[in-house]
Amino acid sequence: MTPRKKSKFKYNLILLNESTLEEVFRIKTSKLTFTLALGLFTLISFTLLSIIIFVTPLKHMLPGYADVSVREDVLIEAQRVDSLETITQNNQRQLLIIKNIIADNIQFDSIPTLDSTDIEKWNNLPLIAGTAENEFIKQYEDENAFNVGYDNLSSSPKEEAIVFIAPAVGSITQHFTTNNNAITIVCPANTPILAPQDGHIILTSYHPTDGYTIAIHHNNGYISIFHQLGEKLCNVGSEIKVGEAIAFAGSKDNKKQDSQIQYELWHNGVAINPEDQIVF
Repeated sequence: MTPRKKSKFKYNLILLNESTLEEVFRIKTSKLTFTLALGLFTLISFTLLSIIIFVTPLKHMLPGYADVSVREDVLIEAQRVDSLETITQNNQRQLLIIKNIIADNIQFDSIPTLDSTDIEKWNNLPLIAGTAENEFIKQYEDENAFNVGYDNLSSSPKEEAIVFIAPAVGSITQHFTTNNNAITIVCPANTPILAPQDGHIILTSYHPTDGYTIAIHHNNGYISIFHQLGEKLCNVGSEIKVGEAIAFAGSKDNKKQDSQIQYELWHNGVAINPEDQIVF
């Protein structure tokens, strides 16, 4: 008996005519043939996909292939998103301060605006030293009790002198008095208002008739407060350098008429005459 020859094709794909059951198409294959065909199809597909990506603008979507301008735009947009997030957080803090002002929840040790706080409260603001400060003052007095000099005339160490610059070029039409803590400076509209000393912005508020109010906290307990500003150039929390523009005087659309701003200078909760510290 002749042994049956073993077929090398183990798999057949047959297409039949449903009406006549006649064989229309037949494919014979094996595991090796199927593997080779699948590998060839994968290679061709990968080659075509690579050609499509590298000869079309799709290549700019791949890491390392983006144009320099595209990467710069991405960085700029990312910084803009961070800036918007910071502005949003500052606006939320400012809204919280406004809510506390309306609800009369602002404590005396905070930094309120003059519109929401009686001036007499500032003049009567108590400066209470802590335990560590009292111990330091007592030790300083004991060590210098027998030293003759200017330092013995004061009960606390001397503060470092701070030099202020004029916040605007103009003429003073109203001076500091006991009933008016602010001086009035008249200057051309759109005049830049400068920071008189280094510090950071602690308040920016707006009133439809009085314009912007900006407060700057300086070193050694000094605070500058500006009223009736036309347009602000800073936000709460911004670090400000001396001479840096923080706002404009009056409206930028009205450049022919003079505008006036009000400037106050406070030291340790007490209003002082700005003309004693600044040469205008």
